Amino acid sequence: VIAPEGPRASHATVCLRPEDLRPDDQGSFQMGQARLGDVAIFGTYCRAHLTPDAAPELVLTAYLDPAGAWRAGDTISISADTGSFRIFDERHP
Repeated sequence: VIAPEGPRASHATVCLRPEDLRPDDQGSFQMGQARLGDVAIFGTYCRAHLTPDAAPELVLTAYLDPAGAWRAGDTISISADTGSFRIFDERHP
């Protein structure tokens, strides 16, 4: 991720909306593999909880295509497009 010009923060938080997580490695920011936890179909989307291999202390929520064959315990690739990042630095809590 390229930071804009200007003062630099020493820490920042990157936020993604659940619909911005992709169940593939085709986004501009690849996050590796994640294990599917709870999976629930809500008509137009499937809500899934993902635990990334690179950060097993995290649980991410993703909205996936309800036509997919998502099963708890499966491992999938995850990615996102950097244009969907919301970045908050320590100066703006």
